[in-house]
Amino acid sequence: MAGIPEEVIEAYASAGYDVLAMTDHHQVNDVTQWDNKGMIIIQGAELHPILTPERSKWHLVALNLPLDFKCLRPFEPGESAQEVIDAVAAAGGITSVAHPHWCAFSSADIKELKNYYSMEVYNTECEYYGRAYSEQ
Repeated sequence: MAGIPEEVIEAYASAGYDVLAMTDHHQVNDVTQWDNKGMIIIQGAELHPILTPERSKWHLVALNLPLDFKCLRPFEPGESAQEVIDAVAAAGGITSVAHPHWCAFSSADIKELKNYYSMEVYNTECEYYGRAYSEQ
């Protein structure tokens, strides 16, 4: 759903949603500036730690992040996915692993991760690449 935040919030509120997460890539935006239309609005970010220069990057959705959260080196190898998950937890947030199959991660890669709260198992956008389901 495209649009400025006010339009997105209004659309979801009108559709009867109770909670909306407002996330952006590698930055946390202050959600208190928008009228919540009676919903709970959670601020967060999508973070992309890179496994290795030869491999894909993880897509991690972190929620309940403070505004001063330092989004760790997004475009270069550095922090591992686990280090990012741990940093999010230390800041009071929670992490979801987004579309791991589309990102070319295996069950063995995911098995190594600890303390994330959910994993996306289907993504309609990934359907165009034949990787909509995160199953192997």
